[in-house]
Amino acid sequence: MLESYITVDCTADDYRRWQATRPTLSAWIKRMNDGGVLPVSRTDLTKEWIAPGEELHQELELLAEAGLSPNQILRLTGANAAEALHRSDVRVIETGRRADLVLLSADPGKPISNTRSIVWVMQGGRIVPRASPKP
Repeated sequence: MLESYITVDCTADDYRRWQATRPTLSAWIKRMNDGGVLPVSRTDLTKEWIAPGEELHQELELLAEAGLSPNQILRLTGANAAEALHRSDVRVIETGRRADLVLLSADPGKPISNTRSIVWVMQGGRIVPRASPKP
């Protein structure tokens, strides 16, 4: 369950307050998106309850909960981000490009939580080795 990731070290009172604000935050995000605001992942949600390393996946799941479609959500991390940064040198896979890619074993459109099914990550044209988990 999403809440278990987000609220690991929260007090019961912290959790109740966060839960009380979720519907308002979700409705606000949906209205902004539907109203033409260009949302970009990692900037449009508060992060008080999200742990580093998990935050992007959790943010995508919260956006789905707010009513955005998987396609809209995936655009936040790619096309919208490039547009917001006025970057035309990204979003294309071809020789000479930067080659920062993620290969998934499941379709993130069915459901968005499939972004967690990472097979490998490529950064700068090289596959990044997986680090050993730390105890």
